Formats: sequence, C-alpha cells, structure tokens
Amino acid sequence: MLSQRLEACLAFIEEGARLYDVGTDHALLPIAAVQRKKAEQVVALDNKQGPLAQAKRNVSAAGLTDKIRLLHADGLAALDASFDTVTIAGLGGNTIRRIIDGADLHNVRRFILQPANHPEAVRRLVRDNPLAVKDEEVVVENDILHTVIVMERGRQHLSRKEELFGPVLLEKKPQALREDLERQKTFLERLLQDIPSAQAKRPLQEKLGFIEEVLHEWDQG
Repeated sequence: MLSQRLEACLAFIEEGARLYDVGTDHALLPIAAVQRKKAEQVVALDNKQGPLAQAKRNVSAAGLTDKIRLLHADGLAALDASFDTVTIAGLGGNTIRRIIDGADLHNVRRFILQPANHPEAVRRLVRDNPLAVKDEEVVVENDILHTVIVMERGRQHLSRKEELFGPVLLEKKPQALREDLERQKTFLERLLQDIPSAQAKRPLQEKLGFIEEVLHEWDQG
C-alpha cells in the first residue's frame, strides 16, 4: 500500500511511461506504477545498499523483475534516451535541484518531484533550465504537508512568491496549504519577537509578508 505522498506522485505518471525513479528506497512507487499499468519499463536507483536490497526483495515478490531494473547509483547517472518520465520523491529540495540542475534533459518529457523540504529550491530550477511548472498538489501525511511538483520542458519566470508557494497552488488555493500558511504565519510572528538582530529578521519578515499577502488575496476570493 502506497503512502499518500507516493499516491500523489503516482497520479501524475501518465500511462505508458518509461520511468526513471531516483532514490527509490524500497521501490514501492515503481512497483505500483507497473501494477497499475502506468509504466511499461522502470529503472529504479538508490545509493544505499540496505534499501536497495529490500527493493530487490519487493520487486521479486511482486513478480516484476522483468519490468523493473534496480541499480546502485546516484541521480541521473543511468539516464538515457529510453526514459521519458523521471520521479524523485522524498529527497531534500536542494538535493533534487542539484541532481537536475544543468543536466541533459532533452529526452525527459515529465519530472514528478516530491521534495521532503524546501519546495522553493525545486521551483528555482526554472531559472536556469528549460523547465516549467505544469502542475502541483499538496497532501498531508502524519501531520506533515508534502508538495508534489510536476515539471515539463518549457520556459518560465517565477516571482519570489510563486517560488515559495507554487504558481499552480496559488491558483488552486488548497485548504491544506492555507492551514499550513496560517501555522507558518503564527510561528514566524512569535519567532520574530525573539530575534533582536534587524539583519537576521529581514528574510523572516520577507517570508511573513508574502504569507500575509497570499492569505489576504485568498480571503478576497
């Protein structure tokens, strides 16, 4: 059974995808993608031997060793022209950005990215790469908000506010994101009271200002 955050990733994999899964862990997403007829062939990578050993057991138990190839490798090291979809779920936002930034993206049609933190770092990929944010979703799992960002080839300029909160999410206005922003607002207001340095306060005040702006815009409909 997939977690909610992986279900959200799976929903964005298009039927017939040739899937390249980075940081596969126990290969739960690739297995589900093949079983539900989303992916025809998968290469799944992890740079840790322990999770990869469990992944091999899971793939074997599912009877999918002919469909899912597992590799002990990093990032996009094994990416070639046979793949059109890349998934990276559960890695930090800055790590995801380092994996993709400057890579040869010519054959990849869709990136489905679920950062464990700092989704704004993932969105900053559009600054220097031929990528654009096409869709986004948020899910709450174990009281933690998870963001799924779908990117495809294109050109896009994002404002700082769009980088922080997502150009698509700002349009969708999901209730889960609203509640998270309200929690962040309360936290930042309290935190700023305890920071004496004006310089240290500045980036926090900037983010608080953007949060207040978004909430106000959403309240205005």
